[in-house]
Amino acid sequence: MFTEIAPPAWTAGGGPRRLARAVWASTTRPIRLGRCVTMRHGVRRPRTYTVSSSLMSASNLLRELTGATALLMCVTGCPPGAMMTTSTSSSTSSSSGNSEPTDASAMDTDTDTGGPESVSGTDTDGETGTGPECGDGVVEGDEECDDGNIDQHDDCLNSCMWAFCGDGKVHDGVEECDDGNARDDDGCPTTCDFARCGDGFVQLGVEECDDANNGNNDACVDGCLDAACGDGFVQLGVEECDDGNLVDNDGCSSQCDYEVKRAFVSSQLFSGDMGGLMGADASCQQLADQAGLPGTYLAWLSTFTTSPAARFTHWVGRYVRVDGVVIADDWDDLVDGSLDAPLNLDEQGNPPPNGAPCGMNPRAVWTNTSADGTKAPGGNTCQGWTSDGAGPGHHGLWDKLDDTWTDACSGGSCAVLNPIYCVEQ
Repeated sequence: MFTEIAPPAWTAGGGPRRLARAVWASTTRPIRLGRCVTMRHGVRRPRTYTVSSSLMSASNLLRELTGATALLMCVTGCPPGAMMTTSTSSSTSSSSGNSEPTDASAMDTDTDTGGPESVSGTDTDGETGTGPECGDGVVEGDEECDDGNIDQHDDCLNSCMWAFCGDGKVHDGVEECDDGNARDDDGCPTTCDFARCGDGFVQLGVEECDDANNGNNDACVDGCLDAACGDGFVQLGVEECDDGNLVDNDGCSSQCDYEVKRAFVSSQLFSGDMGGLMGADASCQQLADQAGLPGTYLAWLSTFTTSPAARFTHWVGRYVRVDGVVIADDWDDLVDGSLDAPLNLDEQGNPPPNGAPCGMNPRAVWTNTSADGTKAPGGNTCQGWTSDGAGPGHHGLWDKLDDTWTDACSGGSCAVLNPIYCVEQ
């Protein structure tokens, strides 16, 4: 059982006389000098401070308190940061020969402090001690954990709560960062890993997009940038090509569409006398114009002095038939000895007419050109494509993919009729 002394009777300024008077009211029981409530890691922790006076007379207690500075310092205040709590009761106590007020509501003033003081006679049961304390290494009360340390970066925080992403403390070995918020658009998203391109979160001011993959054929490319024509990546379903620039006439337009050159077999048959290369080129152009094909067209023919390799534009883009089927990816592919698809359509998109047999194959075409685009050996040019008399001429086969598409056979009369290849420049 305790008699509880309210704070004004013994806090700083009250003086030992007042403390003695309060103690004198109950010298047969230990005196509890209030309850200090401390805050540690956000948890309220009550502590009770007591002093025994059961063997002291009032005068002895006064003398002890007057001389015992250490004791006075011990009982005249709560620890720094603590709050004082007291309780009141209607119980009274007395001592032989004294009539000092002992009622719990009694107020006393003294010139020592000039202020009121209250003496409480509350009796309380229970043991003096502490409640659950975070950091003591024992999990109790409302604690989730208690590892007995003050490390804010391990599994158990100083609040005795388990560490979690978003608590504002970087969990060593588990988290890269923890900024204590629920935003995914800053430098530390809700995964508690540093923001990076490819994490699926768009970091404001840093990324334009983030689709959480490494693909470069969708709307978000390397560097977490929005896909755009000219970035060097072909966006599927949107771009046909992307050569990393916005320049036209380089095979991929500034709109990221393929720039192609068309080729066809003439629907018209010619003897070896076409009016030279100039006449043959004019015939190709006329046929293209009639079919509504844009661009400039030249005949795939060689003479003693020139060839397609010498006079054609070496196109960096695709060569296609009039139906759009690619026959070569570029000039180098066109003259490498094979085609990607046979050049077997005329300017209207129809099968070409048969010519004079080359061997047993009637699909012969006038060429006098080797697979590499230079003139074929032997000089079989029908006198520079000006003669329809005695030969010889040189032919390719329009249904072939290998080098015989342009270099298949030679000989025969220049009076026979064959189509020619026409290629856009």
